[in-house]
Amino acid sequence: MSLFLVQVFFSLAILQANEKPLAVIRALEARLHQNPKNIEIRKQLLKYYLPNPAKKTGDKEKWVEDALWIVENKPDAVDWASSPNPLDRVKDSLALDSAEKVWNEKLRLSTKANLFGNAGFFFENSRPEIAEKYFSKASALEPKNSKWSQRLGLSYLATIGTQPADHRKELAVKAFEKIKKAKFAAPPGHFQNYWIFDYAKLAYEVGANEDSKNLTDGLLKIKTDPFLNYSSHLLRGRIAVNEGDLNEANAQLLDSLKLLNDVKLFGPNMNLAQDLLAKDQKQSVLNYLDKCKVIWKNPEILRDLSGFRQSIVEGKAFAFPSKYLN
Repeated sequence: MSLFLVQVFFSLAILQANEKPLAVIRALEARLHQNPKNIEIRKQLLKYYLPNPAKKTGDKEKWVEDALWIVENKPDAVDWASSPNPLDRVKDSLALDSAEKVWNEKLRLSTKANLFGNAGFFFENSRPEIAEKYFSKASALEPKNSKWSQRLGLSYLATIGTQPADHRKELAVKAFEKIKKAKFAAPPGHFQNYWIFDYAKLAYEVGANEDSKNLTDGLLKIKTDPFLNYSSHLLRGRIAVNEGDLNEANAQLLDSLKLLNDVKLFGPNMNLAQDLLAKDQKQSVLNYLDKCKVIWKNPEILRDLSGFRQSIVEGKAFAFPSKYLN
C-alpha cells in the first residue's frame, strides 16, 4: 500500500484517539502514578499520546515510554496489528532502536508465534525489514498459518523499493510466493482493494499473468473508485503487451480514462504508453495523450503532455520522465 494511504490511515486513527479532553489524560496519568503496573490504563494512554500536529495534541515521548513499558512487561497486552504506531523510520530512529532491543530480549527464548507476529506488526510501517524477520520466525513456528505467510509477503513487498536493482526481482518472487500461499488474502479495512491491486501488480512483475488478470477482474467491476479503475486497466494493458495482444493493450489504454474527470490528486501514468511506444503504437499513445489533456488541467502536466506529443510526432528519441512511471 502507498505511503499516502498509510498516512491517511494514521491521521484517521489519531483524530479518533484525541477526541477526549486533556483532563481525561491527566486523570489517567494520576491513576497510573498510583498504580504504575496497571496495563489497562497504559493501553488507554497510548491512544491519547498519539501525536496529532493538526490539533497540537499527543506526546510522542510519552507514547514511546508507555509502549516500551508494555512490551517489556506484557508484550502480548496490545494487539499491534490494530494499534497505530506513530514512530517514523528516520525521525524516530533512536526510539525504534530501543524498541528493537526490548523486543529482541523478550523474544529471545520465546516459541510463541503470536508473540513474534505481534513484534512484526509493531515494526510493519516503520521498519519493514525488521518486521520481515519477526514474521519469518512466526511463519516457521506455525507454517500452516496463512496469516504469517501473508504478512511476510507484505513485508517483502514493502522492502522491494529499498533494495539494489539486482536483488529486487528475487525479493519480488519471494513476496509473491508468500502472498499466493495466503490465497491473496488482503488486510481488512478501507484500503483492501488497493492491497489487491498491489498483489496484481506484483504478479505481473514476476510474470504470473493469469494470477494478475484474475485479481484485476474483480477490481475492474468496481466503478466507484476512478483511480483504482484507471490503474487496473493500465495493468491489464501491460499484461496484454507481454502476451503480444496489442489490440487489447491499446483498448485498455483508452478504457482506463473513462471514469476520470478533472483529476487533481494524481498525475497521468505513462507505463503502458511507454510499453506501446516500444511496440511502435504511436497513434494509440497520441490519442491517450490528447485525452489526458482534457482530464488533467494542471499547467505543468499540460505542458509536459504537449511536449511528449511533439516529441512523438517528430519521431525523436524519447522516454517518459520517471515521475510519470509508477
